Amino acid sequence: MAQQNAQQEVSVSVRNTAVLIASIAETILLLGTFLAGFGTALWVVGKFLRLHGTVNDAWMAAITSTHISFAIISGFGAALLLALSYLSGRKELFYLSLVTIIGVGFAAAMGLAFNYAITNPVHPWLSYAMGMTVVVPLASTVGCIVYSLSK
Repeated sequence: MAQQNAQQEVSVSVRNTAVLIASIAETILLLGTFLAGFGTALWVVGKFLRLHGTVNDAWMAAITSTHISFAIISGFGAALLLALSYLSGRKELFYLSLVTIIGVGFAAAMGLAFNYAITNPVHPWLSYAMGMTVVVPLASTVGCIVYSLSK
């Protein structure tokens, strides 16, 4: 009986370790997405205000490409975090990762809508909504880190 409890204890800690690693990776990806998006916004503001010394178009393409790449990988990371938290058997981790994947999906929807709004400037607030929706999955992945470290 004691050996079976010890084996279950090891199994649960290994599952929590997988969720911990995935949530740390997802947090890094979300921060990279946010920072690259913020760099894009700074470039647009500099161009609008006609500031001298702003980055040229090649750097802007690199920053935008970095933002989109981080966002795509972050979507896959959120799906991986959801699967691992489901397999861990802890409801609080599952609910937090569910909030993460919903938040990443909403941010992606705002990004696609903002991309459409560039060619048809109907809703300029979409860039702010896209940036603010990253805060929700970022907070929930930090919550996954905290709950993974707790027993």
